[in-house]
Amino acid sequence: MPTNTRSASAIASIVIPAYNEATVIRRCLAKLLADARPGELDVIVACNGCQDSTAAVAMGFSPSVRVAEIATASKIAALNLGDQIAQGFPRLYVDADVEVSTDSVRQLVAALNEPGVMLAEPALELDLTAASPLIRAQSRAWLVLAREKGALAGGGVLALSEAGHRRIGLFPDVVAEDLFVRNLFGPHERRVVGSATSTVRPPRTLGSFLRVKSRVVAANRRYWRSNLPRFSESRPSRLHTLLWLVRRPAGWPDAAAYIGLAAAVRLKASWERMLHHDVAWERDETSRGSADQDG
Repeated sequence: MPTNTRSASAIASIVIPAYNEATVIRRCLAKLLADARPGELDVIVACNGCQDSTAAVAMGFSPSVRVAEIATASKIAALNLGDQIAQGFPRLYVDADVEVSTDSVRQLVAALNEPGVMLAEPALELDLTAASPLIRAQSRAWLVLAREKGALAGGGVLALSEAGHRRIGLFPDVVAEDLFVRNLFGPHERRVVGSATSTVRPPRTLGSFLRVKSRVVAANRRYWRSNLPRFSESRPSRLHTLLWLVRRPAGWPDAAAYIGLAAAVRLKASWERMLHHDVAWERDETSRGSADQDG
């Protein structure tokens, strides 16, 4: 059960699924609530299968934070638990290792008040502190491609209007839940809010990058093979943007890193499928340094 009740003045309810996130949950909550007025944001930290102090840290952070706990280590179960407890709309889902500011939440809420907008996402910012040179190069190329496609949506943050939330219902048992949500809405119903940002820390080492990204590829492939409802049956194409990147001489080293790592990730995902390895969450520990270490 949650530790307290929602304020009637909250402009949004925010669900944060958390599995052993004691090292980062304070950082996430500090950015989220830094400029919030008392009761402005209703935050639910849905601890799932935690064996560390995540719940205790979240409980002691602010009266605006409610904590719920389940024994099962499942992000989908945590999302649905948070939905059962959350009482207000718009509804935001924020990963515990992502940082989004109070003002960014306000901007997302404002976008969802526009006619027809049901899903809003912030623009993405990557924190490449301590990342290896290869990961930095890959990330630079990825950002160029995302900007070229006009798809620089912030990872780890989804904001839904009440009407948008009704379209989802319960989250299904799918690893690629962000892909599932996005594909329930047409382009005219989605909005990337440039005035809002979320900060994501990608894996810092090659080994962690390959493990995490290969599971992302495998999860996305499973989603596209599924019968889950979606607005569009077409997968995004990267070929023309890759060619555009390669044609820029200054971008050749970054393009090479991007193409090489993309091939390695897909090869690893295919190999694991051949070995019948189950698609599950792959946790990156390299970007989860303590809040004190990361500042």
